[in-house]
Amino acid sequence: MNDKMYYKGDESAVEINFIELALIEKLGKVLAYAVRERKYNRYELIEKWLSSETFYDAVTFDVSLSSQALTYILSRFEKEYEGNLPSTDENSPLYEDDLFWFGYVVAYWFFLDGTTGKEMLQKYDMKHSLDGYDVLHTVSVRTAIEKIKEDDAL
Repeated sequence: MNDKMYYKGDESAVEINFIELALIEKLGKVLAYAVRERKYNRYELIEKWLSSETFYDAVTFDVSLSSQALTYILSRFEKEYEGNLPSTDENSPLYEDDLFWFGYVVAYWFFLDGTTGKEMLQKYDMKHSLDGYDVLHTVSVRTAIEKIKEDDAL
């Protein structure tokens, strides 16, 4: 059985295997959980998340982190930012789907070309990217990433 996912018609496509896809989905769920249960401000959350060692360690398969439950990953993030956590916003649970999508996209992006969260923040307006959810979530993840690169470059 082949555990690689191929993208037909794209000679330059990077193979993303099912283990990577499972981790990508889990990281999306971490952000969705953070706004639903902790009610973190979505903009502060994504900025801190992309800057965090937690995100980097997870996408680079630090086994002590990437194999854990999403609540453990969020707990590690919260320990990393203890005393400087994102503020809360009572409306944050309304953005659960947006944050799942965003977390999925940025983790996927890392696996596509190795762009780190810190590099994403330096090169692109990631808050604007999150605000583009209504349009961008209707296209493929790869297309969404290309649109972010084109439209949100700083």
